[in-house]
Amino acid sequence: CNNGEGACVNIAYRGTVGSVADSCNNGNYTCQNMANEGTAGPVTSSCNNGDSACNNLANSGHVGSVTNSCNNGESACLYMADEGSIGDLSYSCNADRACDRV
Repeated sequence: CNNGEGACVNIAYRGTVGSVADSCNNGNYTCQNMANEGTAGPVTSSCNNGDSACNNLANSGHVGSVTNSCNNGESACLYMADEGSIGDLSYSCNADRACDRV
């Protein structure tokens, strides 16, 4: 799921995805609504290098820990936990306006 805009949008829509590792990189909106009403396991080294990459990541769902992800894109983590929940957040969301409304 790399190198494409919107590569992992709604990937766990009303379902479950285990860990997401080294995936969903290099495109705008790559992980938008990833856990939309569902559950995604830990996100590691993923969702990087794209604007708005993790917008609404846990939209009404749950995402495990987010590590070294959602970096290098403007507004990368906008509304990241919108009506949902996210575990630990570390080494992530490093970019311009990265944490607006996290």
